[in-house]
Amino acid sequence: ATVPFSETSASINSPEIKLFIRRVAEIINTLPASVDISVRGYTDNHSSSKDTMYMSNIDLSNKRADVVIRELIANGVSPERLSSAGFGSSKPFAQNNTEENRAKNRRVEFFMFVSNDTPLNKEKQKSVLDALSGLKPKE
Repeated sequence: ATVPFSETSASINSPEIKLFIRRVAEIINTLPASVDISVRGYTDNHSSSKDTMYMSNIDLSNKRADVVIRELIANGVSPERLSSAGFGSSKPFAQNNTEENRAKNRRVEFFMFVSNDTPLNKEKQKSVLDALSGLKPKE
């Protein structure tokens, strides 16, 4: 899932986006506590303007991720489950050759990971491995 942003903004002003983040928070809160969420911010390839408060696209993308994390926390997600990172323009979703595509790159994405702190259920692990070993390769 992604959250879009305007060109040099890290603000969430749209009621629709706030509702979307609230719904994401509701989904996160139904997941087991062993599932952690990484919120990752991105920008298009245009440099941050001297007219903005952001020193670089990395700075802007970090701020976008942080703003979304604050919204998730405000909607009941435990801060211990959340982490953030900003990637600037280094991982575009679309080519930066049109305004429409640049808009797709100004986003925040959610990634889910199972925590390494979760103890393994040895019985389930064994049964899965047994089932996999019984599979025959396709010919």
